[in-house]
Amino acid sequence: QQAGANSPKKCGEPRSCSSTASTFAPPTASSSGSEFRARRRARGSPPRTSGGAIAERDATHVAHRPAHEMRLVVDRMGFEDAPRLAQQVLQVTDPIVGDQLRRIFRMRMAELLSKIGIRQLWLTTGALLLVRRMDSVAMLGHSALSVTGPSAVGTHLAQGHCPVRALEERIGCLAFKGVHDIRVLGACYTTAHDLLARGLVKPKVYEAVVSCMLRWVESEPLLGFQRRAEELAELGLREPLMLRAIEQRFLQRARRPFAAGQLAGFARLILDLQSRGLELLDGPSEAILDPPSVERYPPLQIAILNAARHAVRELPMSRLAGDFRGPVLELLNARPGLKLNFQIVASERVVSEVGVIEKKVFKRDEPTRVQEELLLWGQFTQAVASEGLVDISEPLCHQLLGPPKQVGSLAFLASCCTPGSREIPPEYLGRQEALHVHVRDVWEMVVRIFMALGNAEEASKAEGLLR
Repeated sequence: QQAGANSPKKCGEPRSCSSTASTFAPPTASSSGSEFRARRRARGSPPRTSGGAIAERDATHVAHRPAHEMRLVVDRMGFEDAPRLAQQVLQVTDPIVGDQLRRIFRMRMAELLSKIGIRQLWLTTGALLLVRRMDSVAMLGHSALSVTGPSAVGTHLAQGHCPVRALEERIGCLAFKGVHDIRVLGACYTTAHDLLARGLVKPKVYEAVVSCMLRWVESEPLLGFQRRAEELAELGLREPLMLRAIEQRFLQRARRPFAAGQLAGFARLILDLQSRGLELLDGPSEAILDPPSVERYPPLQIAILNAARHAVRELPMSRLAGDFRGPVLELLNARPGLKLNFQIVASERVVSEVGVIEKKVFKRDEPTRVQEELLLWGQFTQAVASEGLVDISEPLCHQLLGPPKQVGSLAFLASCCTPGSREIPPEYLGRQEALHVHVRDVWEMVVRIFMALGNAEEASKAEGLLR
């Protein structure tokens, strides 16, 4: 039996597994996951690594990898990896592999530049400088493409693989799509200007962006100018064509009639751009002749003067009292030529309007309407006089600021609408109750006009009349 136990088994007999049962037995219920992980750690399983660590490891060993693995590394390249990978590619000593990697690098860079967004445009200068550096090093070995055009070795590459052309088309596309957004056009202009100054792109890219900017100036409403005044002023200071286009746009608007309240917004916009350094009033255009004054002024000053002259001469006093205040008067005071010429037309209207109101009194028009006309005249006169935009001659001023008994004076017109006064016409006696509503406001206006146009003595006389 011992011999039979030690003798080999014959073919076809079942083999005994008693000797290996303990070695290859499956894990029992008592074995746990923690023991399995402990044995795995004991065997030395590799730790997990992040994607950034893999990219850094690949870039570190790129010079020691086969060509197909190098290509995979460069294909994963982003703008942030480009400087490091470019340095590693330039260290490749094999001319065939180095030429292949440089071509792959250019293709990948062209792909990145063809999809770049507005917020990444600032990276384009560094990217093209990397391509130029790589090409210049490769040209020493006569096996690379020039950054401005294909060489004899690289003519077989497609045009879409050229980083410069890809960026030129991308900037043009962004500018064309963002023709209604001055912020997008500003980013494209800054990038194109910088690249052209370094000789990295052709002038046509810069010209295309400037053309889109000019289209924005021509088509955008002035309300959009107000919202984007900061970007508009910055671009106008950097680009002469932009400044000239802005001036032409304001000239076109100033030559059209203004509705109620629009003149104030127009003046506020010009003052805002002036405060940001954009000298529109002195304009890029040469001075031209102003026939009424026989003087030469910049075109925009003449357009503003003509608009103010038309308004003061033709519009009713209700419009003048509402429009000529705040930014409008500040704009007319911004240049000596504007102030001097507006003083003439404003003084003429102040004096002539008093004659118009006097005629209404003599015609015995509605007395409450006369009071309203006086208040509107006083509001306009006080506004322009407080800014020094009224210059009335001494005889006319003496006539205007005369006592109530002097026919044609401001005090006479106020007395004609004052219940119980000696100057009130008999036809107004039946309207005395209605005249009491605004009589106090009328005489307070008279006092303010005396203080604005007269001296201290005349102002004290007006205060005596009020008492």
